[in-house]
Amino acid sequence: MGLAADLSACLALGVLLAGMLLAGRAVLGGTKAARFVLDVAGFALAAVLLCGFSATRSAAGALRWYMLPALAAGLWAGWLTLGPAVLYAARLARWAAALPFTLALRLAILPAGARLGGFTRDKWRKIRSRSRKRRKKRLQKNAGLLYNSN
Repeated sequence: MGLAADLSACLALGVLLAGMLLAGRAVLGGTKAARFVLDVAGFALAAVLLCGFSATRSAAGALRWYMLPALAAGLWAGWLTLGPAVLYAARLARWAAALPFTLALRLAILPAGARLGGFTRDKWRKIRSRSRKRRKKRLQKNAGLLYNSN
């Protein structure tokens, strides 16, 4: 393989690495811990890809100076081109996965809860009004206590 073939292969590996990192970010989320894990995995995967490529496909079988910048350029290009599409697809997949639960919540659970809440609210109002009426009727009689005088 020549220089142009090595460069294009390293660019393609960079784009592949970007796609894998973006998919990992879409799955794991954007928290600091997830980003740290993905960064470490990305560096390790980049090293494995470059060493594996240079050992198997490169003309000399050794890592050349232009392979790392080509991989970095491919990673950058893949991140800029694939990034919005992959993250949008992940957001769309999360929305589609949550849709049945959201519909069940909005169409079945919340109306049933509102009906049940109205039912219990009405019952509590009745119970409260009855207890107020009972309190009003429970006046103490002024009769004194009778003792057994025997």
